[in-house]
Amino acid sequence: MTNIIHAIVLGIVQGLTELLPISSSAHLYAIPKLLGWGEIGDFDVALHAGTLLAIAIFFWKDWIKLIVGGYKKVVKKEDSFEGKMFWYLVAATIPGGIIGFILDHFLEGISKKEIEICHMEEYLWNVFEYGVITDYIKREKAKETKAKTTEPKNENKASTSFKNK
Repeated sequence: MTNIIHAIVLGIVQGLTELLPISSSAHLYAIPKLLGWGEIGDFDVALHAGTLLAIAIFFWKDWIKLIVGGYKKVVKKEDSFEGKMFWYLVAATIPGGIIGFILDHFLEGISKKEIEICHMEEYLWNVFEYGVITDYIKREKAKETKAKTTEPKNENKASTSFKNK
């Protein structure tokens, strides 16, 4: 992986696919294969580290709110959207970690071709996790919006007409 053009193309692929519910790792493996560049070695680790750094910098205020909310939910028993979301993210990460741990030991020594099949599992899990979290956020926002809006009181039109006379 010495060509700067290869690095730029793979950086663009990583940037476009990382935040979508698809496997950016599979794309980083497939693109060089399809274009005949050979394997990229540990360069994909550098691409993922760059993505992590970019996301951490871009969302640092949100991360702080989530962490503070999670702390307050456990220690001070204060309920907030950020606190709930923090702990939902922690809970959603646990199954992925367990599956990754199991697959890491199970797949040890298996060729890269066979590992390509496992990217489908990663893709399906990401779609599930994304859908669950998105659905939860929509429901929580709807609850907050409904609670903030005050509905006018329904008065009986007949009684109102008598009051005016």
